[in-house]
Amino acid sequence: DDLKVDTEDKEKSKSILQVETISESDPVSQTFPSTENTIPRSSESSVSSNTAHSSTFSPQLRKLKSIKDTMVKRLRDTSEQISQNVQNSTLKRKVEIGNLGTKILDSVKEVSSAVKKDSKSQSISNSKSASESEVKLKSKAVVHSPEDILKSEGCTARTLTLSDQHATILLTHLAVKDKEKSNSETKLEENGPTDEPVMIKSILKLTLVPYHREILGQNRVLATPEDPWPSADVNITDEEAKKASSSIISHLLSHNFQMKSESGAEYAFYNATPIPSKSPLQFLAKALQSNNSTVILPAGSFHTELISPATQRQIQRAMPSPTTALVQETPHLYSTVTQPYISSIVTPNESGKSSLDWIQQILDKKKETERLLLDHADFILNIDTKWRSHVDPKTTPRSEWKNHECTRDLYCLALFRDPSLLTIRDLRKSHIPLLQAAYSLGLQTIHDIYGIAKDQIRVFFHYQPQFYRLHLHFTRLENEIGASIEKGHLVTDVIQNLQMPNEEEYYLQRTFTYRLRVTDRLYKLLQDASTSHPMECDNTTDEDDKPKELNK
Repeated sequence: DDLKVDTEDKEKSKSILQVETISESDPVSQTFPSTENTIPRSSESSVSSNTAHSSTFSPQLRKLKSIKDTMVKRLRDTSEQISQNVQNSTLKRKVEIGNLGTKILDSVKEVSSAVKKDSKSQSISNSKSASESEVKLKSKAVVHSPEDILKSEGCTARTLTLSDQHATILLTHLAVKDKEKSNSETKLEENGPTDEPVMIKSILKLTLVPYHREILGQNRVLATPEDPWPSADVNITDEEAKKASSSIISHLLSHNFQMKSESGAEYAFYNATPIPSKSPLQFLAKALQSNNSTVILPAGSFHTELISPATQRQIQRAMPSPTTALVQETPHLYSTVTQPYISSIVTPNESGKSSLDWIQQILDKKKETERLLLDHADFILNIDTKWRSHVDPKTTPRSEWKNHECTRDLYCLALFRDPSLLTIRDLRKSHIPLLQAAYSLGLQTIHDIYGIAKDQIRVFFHYQPQFYRLHLHFTRLENEIGASIEKGHLVTDVIQNLQMPNEEEYYLQRTFTYRLRVTDRLYKLLQDASTSHPMECDNTTDEDDKPKELNK
């Protein structure tokens, strides 16, 4: 309506508008008209001229609007066509990737099957040599948590031990060794390329509630002196064993595993709680939710310790032994058999990693700081992992630990910082002040934190110990774990023996009598040495007092 045309140009403008024709088949000329068709503006206008030209431009404006609508429709159609092409291309690519993934999975399954067959034949043919020369590689397995292991391809479960309160499950599963994240110990069942899938073994220790026993006891293992590795129960078929393994794994996967603590090596600790379902258990779990600092686990829950990867020695310690035997370790046997055996375990490998690295991480307060009770320049005092009834140290204030009902199972452990002290064989007269400090300060710390009188605590060493870094056990008198007479040595007796005149190397020169599993590698080494050189291994002088040959 604002368009104005000069009076002298009216006739020219009308002529241009009448002659101009815009072709619908020529979008360019429709959208960008020639400058020749430009209508000049006028500085003068009137209401009458404006009205006259309005009627002239109306058909043209309608024409332009039609052209615009046509162009918009073409653009929309083109956009939809491009989008459809992109979707078709993406779908085709997904199908190609899916086919490639299927091929990769098939290849992994073939490798896994080959590894299993090879590993089994290797174990049968070289069981003796494997037990005498462990191949220890530092690696971090791909799987970490119990759920990851239980869900991993080819995982099988077999029960090593089972009682009214505890169960130990051996898990065999597929994992890939990762060099770059290497910080835990594993015993590989074969010597193959490090980037190929390998079968590893893990140990899952559970604190039971009664009804678990029926499920977890379905696939028991046997152990024989001839074969240190777990053997299948001859009373059940392979198919029954497979079904039992699936039942155990299914039961374990019906729980959520929440980590409580981990050592930085192969040890980690979890709370396992039933996965809520539409049952009274779900409402019970909700009802037990509390704002209190003490964590209350719902019915059916249990505490779990995971060792992954587990070495042959750890598996053998967890297995039911067909029998045990007493051995007499003379100074000669110690220097020629036991000491080299210990050295082969604690000596770092080519990459500088050692089986004792996890202990150093605890001493350096990089791990298990929530369990630390006393930090001394020469030793630390920790809550031992065998004290499974202890309240959660992460969530329960220490002020509530005193006189708590869990103190009936008290078990604490003092770790000595001196790396040259591996067992009590290494103790000398000069270590008496160290032992006295650990004894007195440990008892005082336990009394201050837990309220237990000093005369209610048993303090002792083990020989042979569970691991080769000198450590001291603190247990309540009612707790008999680890207190067997053929293994324990009271610290007060050790101090007294070292204080005797002319006994600088008392524990280096004495003969130790202790019990070993007949499947233990050290037992076989001592057995072979005693049979081969009986006179050198015996330090007695009376001919009538000489022991019979150990193998008889």
